[in-house]
Amino acid sequence: RAERLSQVQTPGSPELGATPAATPLGSVRSGASSPLGAVLPSPAQALDALSVAIPSAMRQSGEGHWSYCVAVGCGGVTYRVLKRYSDFKRTHERMLTSGVAARWMGAFPALPPKRGWSTQDERFAERRRGELQAYLAALVSEPETRACAELQGFLELGLLLRRDQREG
Repeated sequence: RAERLSQVQTPGSPELGATPAATPLGSVRSGASSPLGAVLPSPAQALDALSVAIPSAMRQSGEGHWSYCVAVGCGGVTYRVLKRYSDFKRTHERMLTSGVAARWMGAFPALPPKRGWSTQDERFAERRRGELQAYLAALVSEPETRACAELQGFLELGLLLRRDQREG
């Protein structure tokens, strides 16, 4: 059954259905035996070059919630993950609980507030998309936060960052 998706995209962002110029991380093995091992950055280089953007938001017809397409760039490797607001909220709460927020220089970024279902139209999604993008940009701007397991899990960086630990 085909489902219609409602999308909100920023001007100039690529289509969601388009395949980005990305390395399929699920098939990567590092080391001398892998041709991609020499191409991928080290975990430290990947974290130093970490960038995030949210080029679009979408929802399936008949569904009330919006999903946000998070584009992750890490030292030449790019990929996208879909996240709901509840994923952002859960990650934010885990960072607060883990003490990451207490070690921040200055005020820890606030998560945009939850809103009622009745206000969730396309204008809402575009505004929320921008707020969540600013929130993520603030998080990745700090080395302390880039290094925290909660954010790395949210951005699904595990395979890229832990590939050296699986060797030997």
